[in-house]
Amino acid sequence: MLTHYKNIFIMIFITLWVPLVFNYFGYVFIEGQWIQFALHSLVEVMGAVLAIVMAVIMSEALSYRQLKPIFHWVVRAFLALAILDLVHAAMNVETLFVWFHSISGFFASLLLMIGVFAQGISWKIPVPRKISVLVVMAVFAFLSIQFDQLVPAMTDSQGEFTLFAMMINVLAGLMFVVSGVYFIAQYFKHDATEYLMIAGFAFLMVASDLSFAISSLWDFSWWGWHLLRLLAFISLSWFFYELLRTKVEAQQQSRQTLETQLHSTRQELFQVSQYAQLLCKTSLVSKSDLDGIITEVNDQFLDSTGYRRDELIGQPHSILKGGYTSQETYEALWRTIQSGKLWTGQLQNRKKNGDLFMIKIAILPIKNEAGEVVEYLAARQDITDAIEREERLTQYRTMDDLTGFKTRYQLIQDLEGQQIEKIALLNIDDSKEINDFFGMAVGNELIRQVGHYLAKVKDPALRIYRMHGDEFALTSVMKQPVEGFEAKIGQWVDELSDVPFDVAGHTIHISLKAGIAEGLDSALTAADMALKVAKKTSRSVVTQNETYLFSHQYKENAIWMQSLKQALADKGILLVYQPIYDLQNQGNMGYECLVRLEKDGAMVEPAYFLEVAKKSRLYSQLSQRIMSLAFKAFHDRTDMFSINICAEDMVNEQILNHLRNLCNSYCCADRLLLEFTEQEAHKNLDAAIEFVKEVKALGIQVAIDDLENGVTDFEALLKLQPDCIKIDGKLIAHLKDDVLTSHGKDAELVINTLVGFAHQRSIKVVAERVESQSQFLKLKALKVDCVQGFFTGKPAIIMTEPLKKT
Repeated sequence: MLTHYKNIFIMIFITLWVPLVFNYFGYVFIEGQWIQFALHSLVEVMGAVLAIVMAVIMSEALSYRQLKPIFHWVVRAFLALAILDLVHAAMNVETLFVWFHSISGFFASLLLMIGVFAQGISWKIPVPRKISVLVVMAVFAFLSIQFDQLVPAMTDSQGEFTLFAMMINVLAGLMFVVSGVYFIAQYFKHDATEYLMIAGFAFLMVASDLSFAISSLWDFSWWGWHLLRLLAFISLSWFFYELLRTKVEAQQQSRQTLETQLHSTRQELFQVSQYAQLLCKTSLVSKSDLDGIITEVNDQFLDSTGYRRDELIGQPHSILKGGYTSQETYEALWRTIQSGKLWTGQLQNRKKNGDLFMIKIAILPIKNEAGEVVEYLAARQDITDAIEREERLTQYRTMDDLTGFKTRYQLIQDLEGQQIEKIALLNIDDSKEINDFFGMAVGNELIRQVGHYLAKVKDPALRIYRMHGDEFALTSVMKQPVEGFEAKIGQWVDELSDVPFDVAGHTIHISLKAGIAEGLDSALTAADMALKVAKKTSRSVVTQNETYLFSHQYKENAIWMQSLKQALADKGILLVYQPIYDLQNQGNMGYECLVRLEKDGAMVEPAYFLEVAKKSRLYSQLSQRIMSLAFKAFHDRTDMFSINICAEDMVNEQILNHLRNLCNSYCCADRLLLEFTEQEAHKNLDAAIEFVKEVKALGIQVAIDDLENGVTDFEALLKLQPDCIKIDGKLIAHLKDDVLTSHGKDAELVINTLVGFAHQRSIKVVAERVESQSQFLKLKALKVDCVQGFFTGKPAIIMTEPLKKT
């Protein structure tokens, strides 16, 4: 408030007191006249033009609603002042000359007074249009000139102003005083500088009108009040121009901000509509009231359940209730949604024809602005097929399709459940040669018959598992131990060596090796070591206690197992990345992720610890860690990336679930390539085929790794539906020289055949272990898609872009 008083005091001092003192000083001490018609006309025209400019600026501000309605009257006052001052500037020094000057101030102050009083009465005086003011002032000026004899005398015979002239100016000054006081009050009320500026203009006009009374034509005071009016117009024009510019810019900025917000809101609404469209196309959607009565369903809901819309609207949701879901589940559901929270879960529903189906459902309470629940929105997905696939996959993981025995995956689960007392691994000798000579079909039938024989002769207390390919496991359980376990295993090994197996018209004799171990933590590893000892020493049966010849290796394995445990606990499992070079596009298409174990500051390759991991409970954890590291490294890149897996991964439900979670979390499944060898797939071909279907459903691609001299089973290869095949480095090594040897020509022929076979089926071909420019150029000529090896890039922790090869 003190600031306001200070500003008002300064304004009155500058606009009223200083001009009056200045003009009075000139009136008393400066005598004489300075007759300058041209200068006078210039001053009057400049003042009139500035008044018109001010009227235009304030009109613009009023159109932007930057000024209050009282300023409409200010605009009209300025227009009246401008028109009559222009006529005044054109008159000769006679009665009309002083008349137009005096009457211009009178009309301007009168219009301001009318506007001031119009603000304080309930009946609003209509604001005259600007054109009306101009017309009235022009008509008044015309009539004054036409009937000049009727105009009162404004000067006497000595050239002094008459009493009438002085009274008109004093009256105008008094009206300006009233207007100035009103605008000072509005300044206090609105704290807006424009009111103070108009008040200052009014007081300058007061000073001008009062100075008129003590002046004569062309004397110092006469010129003083002319300059006062001009000064008032100049200062006001500058102020209102700046005011309008500032406020217009602020309004334009505000409008741009609003338009941006509106655009953003429209975009968000458009996205929401797309989300809703996606939800309606992919889910069974329904709405219900607070009592669970259905109020709306989408077309997908009707197609899935078989109901018509009129059969569902108005019905309770219990019309869909199946018999599998417990009452406790429904009670928990209602408690959750009635508390305003989202509920998700699985329910069994019933279709119109009575068929049951499983759904995954999310129910969201819809709230009003007050936070009150007004209805419920439910979105469902029919997961019946997914559950059936999961059950089939579980069966593939736990039950071998060829023999009907439990699988290696189930054996590991039983070992983890501490159900196994002793374990024996039985391996058929020379099974690869049998497959190569008679074919895979005969080899598979032989394995089935061996399994059938074991099922007939085994002790009922034994469990039989098919590990992979040509290997079986027999176990004695803790609750029902088998007496003479080792002796019985030796007996069956000997008996099987004497049994002729009739397979597809062929009589085949086999021999077996067996490794036996006991204990909970490392029984499988110890049995496998005993089996390796049996193979190396050509003995039929070797027990855990007889592996002393390989104690050093066993100790090494134990050390590596401990190192692996430590690395998993301390983030010592790392990935290095080897670029895969695209020969067509001449640049990296992606990277193969290769695992390393950090030990004593060195990077250890998987050859030292991977097999140890596979024979322990650590392999699943290691495999999941590798996948997690790869997804984290590539989720924000655009490259393809590949991960190596093996048979153990394909039958491990945890691995598949972990893959699903990573795909959902990182959204880069379409750039992932899973690599596995044909040999790994054949360890459990049916499970491998099912695994490939599952990962392809996630958008993941698969590659068959380490193809060497062609593939042994093209039918199996096609069942696996690979997106890529990788030619083993052993075959690429024959392409060393510029002049091919016979081996090199054979290798080139095999590669050419593989490329033709793959490209006819839209399968990409990658050549591994490319180490020279000659190999690089030959493979490019053979139309191999991509190459990988030291020539294009060594494995490194940091992914880099290699130089383009030509």
